[in-house]
Amino acid sequence: MKKNKQKTFEFDLNVNGSPVNVIVTPYIAVDKQRFRVSYNGGPVHIFGVDDSSHEVMYMDGAATAIAPEIKNAVAQELQQYALQLAA
Repeated sequence: MKKNKQKTFEFDLNVNGSPVNVIVTPYIAVDKQRFRVSYNGGPVHIFGVDDSSHEVMYMDGAATAIAPEIKNAVAQELQQYALQLAA
């Protein structure tokens, strides 16, 4: 079965007055929507859609590696993207 490849996209946020450039590569893992996320040229972190709440959540084990404000702002943007995919 051929999978539809989802394209990498980029967006900018302003978090506490600081610019944050976010690069996202959506993918499917075990039939679930996931996102590889890098911000400001840093390492990749994983976000995904939670089965019970249907909200985008940070799924990486190194949760303290991202400031909560950035984590929440990225999750909100990805939530909008996930809703568009589901429509």
